Amino acid sequence: MKALMRRDVLLFFIISLLFFVSIHAFDPFLAPYITSLNVEARVMGVIIGATGLASMLLRFPTGILSDRFRSRKRIIQVGLLFTLLAWPVVYLWPTPETLFIAKIADGVTSATWVVYNVMFVAYFPPLEAAAAVAMLSVTSPVGTFIGISLAGFIARHFGPQSSFLVASSAALLALLLTFFIREKRPEAIPAEQRLSAVRIQLRDSSVWYLGGLCALVMMVPFATRD
Repeated sequence: MKALMRRDVLLFFIISLLFFVSIHAFDPFLAPYITSLNVEARVMGVIIGATGLASMLLRFPTGILSDRFRSRKRIIQVGLLFTLLAWPVVYLWPTPETLFIAKIADGVTSATWVVYNVMFVAYFPPLEAAAAVAMLSVTSPVGTFIGISLAGFIARHFGPQSSFLVASSAALLALLLTFFIREKRPEAIPAEQRLSAVRIQLRDSSVWYLGGLCALVMMVPFATRD
């Protein structure tokens, strides 16, 4: 049983690495590429910012939906499909409109990250939850580094558009691997309790304080990298 658990943890760790490869592989090439399409600076800002906006608006509802349907793996799979399908379209038809749609799709994929955290922590005993979150957080910088390095190599030899295919290929591989992991389904909770839990969280000042603190912390890597 422990061997199966270790296999699930390893597979999920790899899936999480591929998740960050898929949404960050093309980051260094995107702004220059959009500029090459003769897009205005303000339009470029809207395109690049679309991912963050979509993720911000969808992350909380995504967590609620995953609890409601009690199938977090399905939410992850649907999220990966957005990135998987969107970037080949941009590769074939590169326009400001397709880029905007693809960045929105990335935001949808990014919004599912909350589900990754909850699902990964479920593989560990309650007292090891903090260690599990710390382990999973490693996938963000490592996955981003792998994605950008690989996309840089591909872009140098095949052009910047090819980095889009690195992202969709990573999403495809992650999607395939999700079929080999087991999910610990949460117990069904009455709708009244679910709604009351949401109300309690939204009214808790410490939640808003921690959320604001996390937002400030996240500004550092995004501001310096992007």
